[in-house]
Amino acid sequence: MDSQEVFVSIVICLFVFAVVASFLVFATIIATPVIVLLCRHSYTKKKELIFENSERIKSLLSLNKNTYFRSINSLYTYNHSCKSKRQLDNYSIDDFFISIIDSNKALFNKVISDIEYNRSAYVSYLKSVYRIKSSATEAFCNNLKIKLEKFLKYEEKFFEESIIKTPTIYVCVHCIASYISPKGKRYYNKEMTYELDQIKHFLAIANRTKTEREKRQYQIKIERSKMSDSLRYDILKRDKFTCQICGSTAQDGVKLHVDHIIPVSKGGRTIKSNLRTLCDRCNLGKSNKL
Repeated sequence: MDSQEVFVSIVICLFVFAVVASFLVFATIIATPVIVLLCRHSYTKKKELIFENSERIKSLLSLNKNTYFRSINSLYTYNHSCKSKRQLDNYSIDDFFISIIDSNKALFNKVISDIEYNRSAYVSYLKSVYRIKSSATEAFCNNLKIKLEKFLKYEEKFFEESIIKTPTIYVCVHCIASYISPKGKRYYNKEMTYELDQIKHFLAIANRTKTEREKRQYQIKIERSKMSDSLRYDILKRDKFTCQICGSTAQDGVKLHVDHIIPVSKGGRTIKSNLRTLCDRCNLGKSNKL
């Protein structure tokens, strides 16, 4: 065989190889979607069979339908713009966060309450889920023309897929302080993310402060209400209707007041030992000073 015949043989072999390879590639391209579709069809049929006949799946779906979790925003972002780079350098993100919590107590009280509800409800839900057991038997599966082992395998798979995923039980507050140069060429920022425990801690402080403030305001109101006309007259008479600071009397054209020596706002009580007569000028000048 001369070189020309060898060359022709090689060309023919390459051509045959190229044709066969092209056919295989074409067959693969055509067959792959068909195989995928057949697998999906088979999977869908199995899923329909299980969902239609599994009492375990039906019980789970019924439980899901009657289970409620509260909707919670899991991330809150707050921004503060500083007027200068120096102000940003000295700016406290922690103080910014505390001010946010203090200004939004009602919001975060509700968020914490909703998270605690979701946590408790999800624990109860999972307990109910795993009390649901399969009731499939060999005879039951024979009627469905499926092996018990295969039925249980798919039932378990679809059961796990149907369990409600964990609801929102965490929340974060993301605080950002930033400064942009006048021409907008440079951007600086500080940021910090506070998680649930930190939010609860500072919220408890804010709630306690609010309670103490409300209690103090109530006590002040009670003390002021004790100033009766009779008590006022007794103090004026005791002090001989004379200002205990400047010595003025009503004959000097002043109006006489009964003053708390230790102001009510600073814990003073409405008792005779803490009361005295002052003229209007002295009383207004004293204000709530000790």
